[in-house]
Amino acid sequence: MEFPQKTLLTRAETASILSVGLSTLDTLISEQELPRIRLSKRVLFARGDVETYILAHRSTGGMKIPYPESAKIEMTRRK
Repeated sequence: MEFPQKTLLTRAETASILSVGLSTLDTLISEQELPRIRLSKRVLFARGDVETYILAHRSTGGMKIPYPESAKIEMTRRK
């Protein structure tokens, strides 16, 4: 599956990209494995966070590749 060319992805799009169900996606959120963005009642995901999550969970020869610090996105809150 190809990534949609959007900055923010819905829960359904993100679950589809990761090939998981919505309940598994919610578990990833609650365990703080995948950052989310809340806009009013909507839950969205930054495209870069989803790509980084995928790359961080690749494995080579049974070794997990660590989540790169340079890939973390710094978000600032508006008041």
